[in-house]
Amino acid sequence: MTDCGPHVCDETPRWSGLEARYTNGMWRFVALFALGSALLGCASETAGIEVSFELAPGALAATTPDGRPLSLEAASLALGSVELVACEAGSDVQSTSTGTLSILHVEGSPTLLGVSAILDLKGAAAAVPLGALQPPPGRYCSIRHRYFAADVDAIGLDAGHEVGSTLVVRGAVGGSPFVIHAAASLDVVTPLEPALELTLDGAREARFTLGAPDGTQAFAGVTFAADDEREDGQAILANLRGALVATRKP
Repeated sequence: MTDCGPHVCDETPRWSGLEARYTNGMWRFVALFALGSALLGCASETAGIEVSFELAPGALAATTPDGRPLSLEAASLALGSVELVACEAGSDVQSTSTGTLSILHVEGSPTLLGVSAILDLKGAAAAVPLGALQPPPGRYCSIRHRYFAADVDAIGLDAGHEVGSTLVVRGAVGGSPFVIHAAASLDVVTPLEPALELTLDGAREARFTLGAPDGTQAFAGVTFAADDEREDGQAILANLRGALVATRKP
């Protein structure tokens, strides 16, 4: 207890003028930092430059590699994001192997479109608009499209494709029914040749279609046996890597 003599003693600690000025300065710094970050985020998008994407249906093979007739009740693949990759990234941007991906949604940026959408692999659906990016001017040498488990807000999600699945293929082969699911992720990088050059005083727009126009080899190595569902799903994803493309529209 502090000895205050005959006077009432207030033991509440008081900040010195230096401490108060320091605290006020810190708050001003935090506020300015937040404002600067917000301004940088707004400035990163370039008005007048737009790169749009759509998802076009594909068609898998009607027979197995060994010639057995194949009928499909459902066949679909879940897209998770599309990224426009600058040429400066160089050889660091490559297609990666399938693997588990726990996230179900990707936040976007001026060069990254986070969108969950279902790619129809029966060839019956119409093309699906995915949205557009407003990237900064520059040269872009590839498009990375990532496929992983669909979320509840996926564009085109219906009873044929379950939430949490990347790939769903259901049908019959030789009269015997089968169901194949896969939840692994798949990264595909499509080179742009020639590179896409975007400038404020030149080319300002580009449109791309994502899809698998030729899925005739999708079932190579697939057994369609109930005990092999996981392996069959991995095999189909690996086969689709070569079929999935990003094509620039005129």
